[in-house]
Amino acid sequence: MPVSKSIFNGAREQVLAQRKSWVETAQASIPPLYEKEYAPVALVSAVRDSKGFQGWRMDKAGTPADYYQQVRKEGDSAILDFGTHLVGTLRLSFSDNGRHIDAPVKLRLVLGEMPAEVGEDVLLPCDTKLSRSWYQEEIVHVDVIPGVFELPRRYAFRYLRIDVLTVSGYSGEFRIDGVTCKAVTSGDEAAVAALPSSLSQELKDIDAVALRTLRNCMQTVLEDGPKRDRRLWLGDFYLQAQANHASFRNNQLIKRCLYLLGGLCSEQGIAATNCYENPEPAGSGLCALDYVALYIPTLRDYCEASGDWESARELWPLILVQIEKLLSVVDADGIFRDPEGKGIWVFVDWHTKLNKEVSFLGILIFALEAAAELADRLGEKTASAFFTGEAERLRGAARKHLFDSAAGLFISGPDRQISWSSQAWMVLSKTVTGAEAQAVMRRAMDLPSAIRPAGPYLYHYIVEALFRCGLRDEAEKLICNYWGDMVRRGADCFWEVYDPADDFLSPYNSHQLNSYCHAWSCTPTYFIRNYLV
Repeated sequence: MPVSKSIFNGAREQVLAQRKSWVETAQASIPPLYEKEYAPVALVSAVRDSKGFQGWRMDKAGTPADYYQQVRKEGDSAILDFGTHLVGTLRLSFSDNGRHIDAPVKLRLVLGEMPAEVGEDVLLPCDTKLSRSWYQEEIVHVDVIPGVFELPRRYAFRYLRIDVLTVSGYSGEFRIDGVTCKAVTSGDEAAVAALPSSLSQELKDIDAVALRTLRNCMQTVLEDGPKRDRRLWLGDFYLQAQANHASFRNNQLIKRCLYLLGGLCSEQGIAATNCYENPEPAGSGLCALDYVALYIPTLRDYCEASGDWESARELWPLILVQIEKLLSVVDADGIFRDPEGKGIWVFVDWHTKLNKEVSFLGILIFALEAAAELADRLGEKTASAFFTGEAERLRGAARKHLFDSAAGLFISGPDRQISWSSQAWMVLSKTVTGAEAQAVMRRAMDLPSAIRPAGPYLYHYIVEALFRCGLRDEAEKLICNYWGDMVRRGADCFWEVYDPADDFLSPYNSHQLNSYCHAWSCTPTYFIRNYLV
């Protein structure tokens, strides 16, 4: 075995020996949650409107006080608007009308992040493998009135629909005379620096929504979405960590997530792609190889932001195992081909037609660069030289086998597909730089037939590539056109998926099950604070 490859010897065994202690470190790093109580700000009506997002708009119908003063009867339905997106627990106060209630009151509560979720009477039929239990609907029986009813489950919502299903026919009159939400987050708003007054109002508005998105996903881990899936995903985590370093600076939370994903690795020593917190920390068994690659720059960025290089030293064997695994899927030419055919899951984007071969190769080179930087800092000279050499080898392979000189673009897969993603990852991996990098980005984005991103996750990397190659104006314009359009369409937080041409786009065939506060959409605050101020 070449000396350089000997760096991997024994790394897996070290990882398996340490993973239990890494989970213990994660559990010792659970951050405190900040609590704040919110009350509704308006009584609203959901009105069908073809011009509204997903065919709905909200009209003001009164004040919360108007609702609290009215006696509730069977068949009543009302929607309370909390004015902003919240993550927390719900509390309702009840009073009688001078007589004891002789039977339980049965209510249906529907909590929605968007008007469509509470405007529709039910979860619409859909062909989906995603569990319908993510639909935030509760049927509750209130036995004691007057009294207070607290729902134990945490919700993510702005709107609360209350339907009165059943009351006693003898003494069933009652009032709901108070509703509050105890919102929770591990993001300290006081830690976020104010933006300069010279920044445009549009960018300030985008930043505010991005911060709210990140803050509401900041719980005892960085959740992908507080409505769904409510757990830590590695790909989302990388983007959240970047945004966190530019805003809330909660290093404790980042450390906890790094140690969880490392400690919950597979028997092969591969970092968990996602994980569960309760009842005990556990990995899901899924493995998205592009997410695995992003563990490495996430660790590097954390160490640079926090100064905690001891964690880099402790997790170093894990980095070695990830690199060894990532390099194992590259062929003799230095190319990554047909991941699905090899039983390898690579995500990159939701787009069903996107060929991911070039994108993943770029992600691998990107990870090798981060690994080399970690190795340099830790004094691992042999590893650093090997990682740097492998990155150069793969860049050469990409230019030799994947670059179409006639088109001036990188092509991916047997059908020679051109996509924004392929060009962006070749820029981010430094396979092309300077004027050449600018040219491939402009050519792809001007080409009508090029495959565009299907969601905010990939749009992040397009914007990052534009900034990295010096196309600042184009990057800012894309932020304002894409994320800014969500703001203009009523977003309190940024959404899991968004296509300006399709309000109902859903990877799950149900817009009601989409997440409308989603981690991978929060990065405008990173761009604004790192590149535009």
